[in-house]
Amino acid sequence: MGESDFLDRIEALSIIGKNVKAQLKGCLDLRNGCGHPNSLKVSVNKSAAHIETLLQNVFEKFS
Repeated sequence: MGESDFLDRIEALSIIGKNVKAQLKGCLDLRNGCGHPNSLKVSVNKSAAHIETLLQNVFEKFS
């Protein structure tokens, strides 16, 4: 199952809300954009914000 499909399913099961899903989808899109050679540049602050979103909405919730 792809990550995007996973987010859809856990939202449908009310494990995460609509806004959390939107933020995590944005993180997924950013990760995918950085994972392939292109001209996208990401700053340290953007990277830190990405990690902070994951920590607060995934790791803290499910740990």
